[in-house]
Amino acid sequence: VDDFLVTKDGRYLATLVRNPYAHIASQYFHCKQFKHNKTIRLIPDTFSGWVEPFVLMETLQQNLDVSNGTAPDERSIKRREFNHQMTLLKSKIRSFGCYNPVNLQSRAISKYSKRIYFLGLTEE
Repeated sequence: VDDFLVTKDGRYLATLVRNPYAHIASQYFHCKQFKHNKTIRLIPDTFSGWVEPFVLMETLQQNLDVSNGTAPDERSIKRREFNHQMTLLKSKIRSFGCYNPVNLQSRAISKYSKRIYFLGLTEE
């Protein structure tokens, strides 16, 4: 085993990932039910109400990426609209005071990929 697969104290790092849909649902219910601090969380009453702003942010970003081939004046208008919409969505998401479910497991695996010796999938 290569040295980069071993933690500083000599142990191997293993991780288990969950089905992404089950993981996101679990995050929502965790946010809805538990209070870790005194911050007021404005978690929507429905799962779709919670996840929708994250989906809209991803969609806006993809649409902006596609619009890069348009005329400069049009790009400037689209960029202003994009910035305004993103500001509104980020404010709403911050009011949730909880997880960002977008690609959470992928981000974590990317960050620690050189330290992971074993990666497994768990079902509930």
